[in-house]
Amino acid sequence: MAVEQGGRRLDDKWAFVQRKGTQFEIQAVFPAPGKYDLVVFARNAAETGPYKGAITLGYEVSAGEPGFSGFPRTFSTFAESDAYLYSPLQSSLALGSTQAFKLSVPKALEVAVVMGDVWVKLPRQGDTYEGPVTIARTPLKVCAQFAPGGKYDCLLEYG
Repeated sequence: MAVEQGGRRLDDKWAFVQRKGTQFEIQAVFPAPGKYDLVVFARNAAETGPYKGAITLGYEVSAGEPGFSGFPRTFSTFAESDAYLYSPLQSSLALGSTQAFKLSVPKALEVAVVMGDVWVKLPRQGDTYEGPVTIARTPLKVCAQFAPGGKYDCLLEYG
C-alpha cells in the first residue's frame, strides 16, 4: 500500500492495511488538499519476490490532516500472525498519557507493550489483548510471544 501525489510516493505513515478474516481493511489519511493515488500492491500466494501495483485508486481531497502523526509502523509478524489493531491507531502517543491498547493476536501466548526496560503485559480475553498503558517512553513497541518460553517478536512500533 502506498499513497502517492503527483507520481511521488509519500511516507508509509499515511496508509495502514490490516486483515480481518478474509477481508483487508485499508485506512488512509492525506496530509493536505490535492490529488492523491492510493496504490494497492499484490502478488499470487504461490509467487515470491516483490509485490506489484495491482490497483490504483484516485482521490481528490478537499481538506487534509496536516497534524496527523501517521499510523503505527507494522512489522511482518503483524500480518503473519493475523493480528488486528483496534487502538491506538495514531503513531504519536503523548508522554504521560494513558492509552487504551486493544488488538487481536490469535496465535500469541502473550502480548506486551515495551518501552525500553518497562514491559506492560496486556490482559487476554480469548484472542484479544487489551488494557490501559501509561506512556513512559517513545518510541515504544508492541510485541508478542508465540511459543512457551520463546522470544518476543515485534508487531507494531509507535512514536
